[in-house]
Amino acid sequence: MLFEVTGDTSYLDNAIDAGRLSLVAVLALSTLRALCCLNLSDTLSKGYFAKGVKNRSDFEDAIEIARVAVALSSKDSKYHSSVQFTLASRLGEYFEFVNSNDKYLNEAIQIC
Repeated sequence: MLFEVTGDTSYLDNAIDAGRLSLVAVLALSTLRALCCLNLSDTLSKGYFAKGVKNRSDFEDAIEIARVAVALSSKDSKYHSSVQFTLASRLGEYFEFVNSNDKYLNEAIQIC
């Protein structure tokens, strides 16, 4: 990502906007929809940490979108383990850096 090279968070904002648009553009039943969610979750998470953890709702969106990705991928999908890992990672990060409520850690452990 350009953000990683330049440090300019406007690139993250643009990537988040593009990720949200991809969810509108991809057909509801497409297997690519889970990947679009996964990428958007990753970008929202990066944005949260890059901007100095000011807006918790960005990270909560990252978790919810990762949950959607898991729901969209069937257990036999080639992407299922990737989206599960993403959700577990988001929950673990949320527990470690945002809210140390055990429910987030327990959910991450159940996924693994």
